[in-house]
Amino acid sequence: MAASSAFEPVLTSEEWDIVHELLAREWSELAVEIRHTDSAELKARLHRRRTCIHDLLLRLWPDAA
Repeated sequence: MAASSAFEPVLTSEEWDIVHELLAREWSELAVEIRHTDSAELKARLHRRRTCIHDLLLRLWPDAA
């Protein structure tokens, strides 16, 4: 499902904090999952997902890097 480029969610500060926490947790947990994965194909998909989450974190919170 592709997101519309015109869509900008209106979230409270608390909601943005939750989004940040969830993305950061997923990014961190993917590292463990990647280490424990034997399948090269699955490992590659998990790496792509982790990179995508990292890019989102950098775009949404550039000062946190």
